[in-house]
Amino acid sequence: MSVGHHRHEPSEDHKRELAKIEREAWFIKARKIPIEINHATHVPLLGGSSKPTGGKRIIFVDHRAYHAIKRLGLLDGLIEHETVEGILLDRGEKYAAAHEMATAAENEKYPDPKAAERHYPSLLKIARSQPVENIHPRLRLEPYRAAPESRTLLRAMLKSMTEDRKAA
Repeated sequence: MSVGHHRHEPSEDHKRELAKIEREAWFIKARKIPIEINHATHVPLLGGSSKPTGGKRIIFVDHRAYHAIKRLGLLDGLIEHETVEGILLDRGEKYAAAHEMATAAENEKYPDPKAAERHYPSLLKIARSQPVENIHPRLRLEPYRAAPESRTLLRAMLKSMTEDRKAA
């Protein structure tokens, strides 16, 4: 995820675009793909998704931040964000636009999106304070490739993914 990536209120244009897309047949079909929640691995940006494989999509939630995310009532919004973002990335949408529309979808899950948003810096601190290890090999890397400041992190993640595959 990108759920912790560049948090802010999405524009009205993104909200309108999301409302339009949600009525499209391809989006409705993609929504029917079963989701599996994985909170057993490290996710430096708190959440992420896999491409749908084997008839399901995995939504990843950072293993150390998971309980705090759940306790704060942010889990449903994070899952919604990662689901919508993953569907849009699968469709070929650029990461930045997919992230904006996913944030609009996420905010619909919260009674007070601004209150929810205030928790993300401390949650990111939990996730980012960990060594880069135990990264699931199916975690999408688009959010990490989108930010130039993430190059070192991306290299460490790729190394962890490779090492974990060799160990398996």
